[in-house]
Amino acid sequence: MIVRSGNDSSTWNQTANAWNKARRSWIGLLYALGMDSVLDAICPGKVLRLMAGDVAAWHRNSGGGLDPDTRVWNAVPLPWEVLKGHRRCTRKTVQWACREFGVSPEKRGWIAPPPTRKAVPFRQTPELVHGVTVSSPALAAVLRKAGWFSGKAT
Repeated sequence: MIVRSGNDSSTWNQTANAWNKARRSWIGLLYALGMDSVLDAICPGKVLRLMAGDVAAWHRNSGGGLDPDTRVWNAVPLPWEVLKGHRRCTRKTVQWACREFGVSPEKRGWIAPPPTRKAVPFRQTPELVHGVTVSSPALAAVLRKAGWFSGKAT
């Protein structure tokens, strides 16, 4: 979606982010509780962010196309209309729209929670100074010499 004159893109994008985070959490909760069948009755869509016109033009000119989610967004009822009960949008509606435009509804977060992420195990390195990475070996040596950082594993 492209910003037009009179659009407050900052407010829109903050609201879109809030909606999408709440929606993602709600879908994640439904799956965690084994209640994802609720999506068969009500599955409000995501809210797309507004993009600056010059950025969109640059993206198009550099070989990028329209984000596939945009076509899905245009094919399903607006989320706030679904939430108010004015329109109906189910998992099947979203799956149909995604299939129509070659979008994976699970991978793109339309009907499934995001994949589970795991933190990598922490291991101390000589470049760490109280949790801050020091990218310069010379600076690390100076800090070590000053006594602020030993460089030794604990």
